[in-house]
Amino acid sequence: MTGSLILIRHGQTAWSRDNFYTGRTNLPLTKQGMEEARLAQKKIQNINPQIIYVSPLKRAQQTAKLIGFGNYIIEPLIQEIDFGPVEGRKVEEITEAKTRYWGEDKGQWSVFTDGVFFDMSFLGPVPEDRLVYDPEIEQYVKVATLPGETIQEASARAQRMIYKILPDLYKGKDIAVVAHAQFLRYLATQWIEVHPKVAQNLFLDTASVSILKISSRDEKIIYKWNL
Repeated sequence: MTGSLILIRHGQTAWSRDNFYTGRTNLPLTKQGMEEARLAQKKIQNINPQIIYVSPLKRAQQTAKLIGFGNYIIEPLIQEIDFGPVEGRKVEEITEAKTRYWGEDKGQWSVFTDGVFFDMSFLGPVPEDRLVYDPEIEQYVKVATLPGETIQEASARAQRMIYKILPDLYKGKDIAVVAHAQFLRYLATQWIEVHPKVAQNLFLDTASVSILKISSRDEKIIYKWNL
């Protein structure tokens, strides 16, 4: 029997609560996010993954520890999407910048169709009142300023992660991946071998648990989603 692939999204952060796009900015969990992570443990109480991969970002590692995972592997492949200049923004702000960029209304911005490659001058710096204070390091978290990546690049990372874990799944080992909403949605699309844009139809709550499996006919399936 093949193993299960358990996908766990991290708990709430200040930006996920307020609907700001959060990629590589290293935000901590909120108090509610910590409680969500503890509750996620009950969702997997009948599953004991032999291998646990966790994103290097703090919110994912905090979630893993609060769930009770001990010896986990930090895996750079499963970091959240690099949102580039749209990091820390709301859809409405990015849509307004898109309109100014084109000089006309071209509809609501979508990461799936428009991407993240804006000239920074159309967005400006992230407002100071949006910065998050992390009491553990006693300072405000620095906003990630990176070039951004395409959905194809992000999906390629997801494919590489799948190839990495497949041998252990076929050996019957259950594997947990503690990561981020956008990345996990892309991972699911690559698991069932559909276009990465299908990820826009796969919603994930904070601290949710999803389970992917390999059927008896060797078909990769989404067994449970967004528990």
